[in-house]
This record gives sequence, C-alpha cells and structure tokens, in this order.
Amino acid sequence: MKGSDFFKKLNETLGVQIPEETLTKLGEIDLPEELQAKHAEVFISKERAKHDESIIEHIVKEDRKNTFRIVDEKIKQFLPLIGEEHANVINNTFETFKKLDILTTAVGDSVKNAKGKVSEDVRKVEEEWAAKIKAKEEDFAKQLAERDDKNKQMQLEFVVKSKLLGYNYAEPFQKTKEHIAQMAIIDLKSKPYVYELENGTVAIRQEKDGVKRDVFEQGTETKLTLEKLLDQFVDPFIAKSNGGGSEPQPPGGTPQPRQITPDKPMNYQERMRAAAAAK
Repeated sequence: MKGSDFFKKLNETLGVQIPEETLTKLGEIDLPEELQAKHAEVFISKERAKHDESIIEHIVKEDRKNTFRIVDEKIKQFLPLIGEEHANVINNTFETFKKLDILTTAVGDSVKNAKGKVSEDVRKVEEEWAAKIKAKEEDFAKQLAERDDKNKQMQLEFVVKSKLLGYNYAEPFQKTKEHIAQMAIIDLKSKPYVYELENGTVAIRQEKDGVKRDVFEQGTETKLTLEKLLDQFVDPFIAKSNGGGSEPQPPGGTPQPRQITPDKPMNYQERMRAAAAAK
C-alpha cells in the first residue's frame, strides 16, 4: 500500500489536509498492509462510537453500577437503626435488591417484636423508615426502567438508521441522507405504534386496553413491517428509472429535485420532506 493512499484516507477521517507535495513524496513509500488493517481496527470515530452496540452496552452497565452503588450507600444509613443480625446479613449480601428486601423485613420485625405499648413518637419514626425505604425502592425501579427504555430507543434508532442509509437515494438527496434518516425516525415516533426489537427485527404493534396487538396492512392479513413504513417515507427521495426521484437531466445540467405541488396544504411530514429537498 502506497503511503499517499493511506494518508489520503487519514485526511478524510481526521478532516485535515496534507499538502500535495508531501503526498507525492509519500507515494514513493510502500507501507505494510498491516498498518491499514490495524488503523481500521483500533481507530473509532465519535459517530461510530455513538452507534456501536458494545460501547452502548458498556455505558449502560457502568451507569447501572453507579446507581446500585448510590443505593447501597443509602442503605448503610439505616443499619444502626435495625438489629445487629439483620445488619450483618445486609453487609454480607451483594445484590442491592436483596439488601432492600432484608431491610424491609428488619423494619417489620422491629415492629412485631416491640414489647409493651409503643409510643406515638416511635410509631411515627417506624412509619418514616418504611416510607423512606418504599420511596427508595420506587425511585430505583423508576431509574432502571428509564435507563432500559433509553437503551431500547438507542438500539431501535440504530437499526432504523442503518436501514435508511442503505436506500439508493436520488442524486439531489445524497448529501442529505442523514437529515432524511432523522426525519424518518421522527415520523415513525409520531405514529400510534409501539416498536419492539425481536431477534434482530422490529415488530410493530398497537396498544389498546393494556394489550399489545400486531398491526396489519389495511384490508389485508399481512403484518405491517418496518420496511414497509420506511419504503413509504423515502419513496420521494429514492432514485427511480422513470424519474420519480428527480426531473429529467437537462443537457449539460445537473438533476433537479422533484418539485412538490400538492392540491391541498401540506401536512407536517410533507413540509419536512419539501424542506430537505430544497437544501
């Protein structure tokens, strides 16, 4: 591999420019193919990192670990208020959820084993303990649910964007593929559907009365698919042999975006598509 070829690719990656005279000199140098392979293996751009499943998974795990650590520290604050036996069990338990269960049991045992008449002040303190523990459990469960939902949304957007970037867009829209992909994701979220990842595919469902049901194409027994929705959205932007993606190319000219002239006012999605086509 010529040195000039390698550094030209490096230019594209880093967004810098090496003088042509320098590239000419580098063209006389043969570099080992291993250098290019190692560079592709080790180097990772910001955009690639945002969509790398292994990196996303690592971040989510670290985020959960920090959340567990915070809850564990909060649990320690209650240990002096419960019996030594329960405190020892909690200290020797690793799972945060189990610690919360043991702490709840300890508070309940304290109430049951209390002898004599429990004063009103003590009863209020016990109620406060129970309320605080319950609030911590609910807050922790809510945080986990939010993080899981965020992770699923990131994975869904990654799958959708990968499919969208694979379409054969017409020439006028080649430079706006990223914008078109983002508009398509917004369009999908605006629909009354629930999108669920299943074995590498995306199932489309609607929820009614707490029950999720598959969605079928109107008037058929064919399930509605993500690919069908994406095909409908990108249809105005893809290259077509009959000129559907652009007007016929004038002699010596460049393809012009198809002009949208609706008979009625454009809706939100149509306005966004028209704006992208005008760029």
